[in-house]
Parts: sequence; structure tokens; C-alpha cells
Amino acid sequence: MKLNIIKLAILSVATLSFSSHAVSDTDKEKMMSLVKESSPYVVGMGKNVDEVCRDMANDMVKKYGAQLSSIGKSPSDIRDSTSGICLDAASSASSSQSMEEVSMWKNSAMQNINKTFQGENEKSPARTFLVDVIEHSEKMAKTIAFMMEINRSR
Repeated sequence: MKLNIIKLAILSVATLSFSSHAVSDTDKEKMMSLVKESSPYVVGMGKNVDEVCRDMANDMVKKYGAQLSSIGKSPSDIRDSTSGICLDAASSASSSQSMEEVSMWKNSAMQNINKTFQGENEKSPARTFLVDVIEHSEKMAKTIAFMMEINRSR
């Protein structure tokens, strides 16, 4: 239910935000920069949150599957972790009051990773995987938060 509400909100904001007369040129430029930075994980450009998170999860399995399987993580574990982080970022962005809150979300997630892997190798495959997912999720979430800001300012 919550995910459907998030999808609806994001798609509505994306549709409203990109109408040619409703967005300033500065906002369009900033949005295009955010889209370019977060590519290929862009919500609202033909894909909903579920599809973007699924694509990210599949990409992470391709990128980290062999390394993580050697420490007991299955492809479904990787997909579940990626999807959970990605959806959490999208949810956080859709309820945020500013783009800075997405940075706060990332800082919090990184602190959790640092605590979890405290005293361990900085280059452990599991840590590297989680950091990568958080960074991609943050970029995706920034586009959502920016669309929300544009919608609120109208």
C-alpha cells in the first residue's frame, strides 16, 4: 500500500513537474543534471520506483554476485538488500522537505555501515557492495526530492 502511494506520488510529481510552462529553465537544467548523474536509475522517465530498484538490484547481482557468493550471499540476498535500500531511499525522498534530507539519509545509512563493519577491512566485498548501492540510491532519491521541491513551490 505504502509503495503504491509512493509510486503514485512520484509519477504525479514527474508529470506535473515536466510540463513545459511550469518549470523554470534553471530548474530544468538542474533536473537534467540530476537525471544525468543518476542514470540509469531514474524514476519518472518511463520507469517507476519498482522498476528502477529492480534494475539496480539486477545490476548489483551482476557486479557483486561472484564476490558475495564466496561469503555466503545468494543472488536473491543481493537483490533483497539492494531493493530494500533503494526503496528506503525513494520513500525518504518522497517524504522529504528538501534535497538536503536525502544527504541526511545517506549519512545515516553510511554511519550504519561504518558501525556494522567497524574494525573490518574497508575493501570487504559486502561493505563495497552496500556503499555502492547507497550511492546509487542517493542519486536516484535526489531526483525524486527535487521533483517534490518543484511541486511544492508551485
